[in-house]
Amino acid sequence: MSQAEAAVIKKAEKGATNDWIKTKVNDMGDNLVDQFTVEAEALVKANPPGSHVLEKTDCSKYEKYFARYGKGTELFKAKQRK
Repeated sequence: MSQAEAAVIKKAEKGATNDWIKTKVNDMGDNLVDQFTVEAEALVKANPPGSHVLEKTDCSKYEKYFARYGKGTELFKAKQRK
């Protein structure tokens, strides 16, 4: 998800998730929700989409393994019978 896509969702959501959680917890919980939101925003800013080494992995190199061991293959079905 791009930052632009995330911004659209955030704008539409308008903090409704946090507001709902705050109806279920006490004042300490309210503070934790706010703290989590601030920390999460800082982490997202520090680690934008595509910045992690795993996101640069070329999965096509492993396609033969997916084809052999993936869900629905004979080896997967054999493992499920055990």
